[in-house]
Amino acid sequence: MCPDDLDLSCTVVAAEVVIEEEIVRWTRIGWDATTSPDPADCCREMQWLPLIPAFAFNRAEYQRCLAAFAAVLDQPE
Repeated sequence: MCPDDLDLSCTVVAAEVVIEEEIVRWTRIGWDATTSPDPADCCREMQWLPLIPAFAFNRAEYQRCLAAFAAVLDQPE
């Protein structure tokens, strides 16, 4: 997402996420190759990066990290 205007038509990096009982896995990482300007089409066409390995995270720690990130986003400027 573009940091200047939050536009999804700029470069979007995404991960394919698999959630298990104890682990969250990013099985693939890539960028959005969709050419449509419609935000609903975001990530329909991905350019996966085959040389980047999968990542695994402890699920509880992952959820704490997401909650901390969300709390920062919710703060008024």
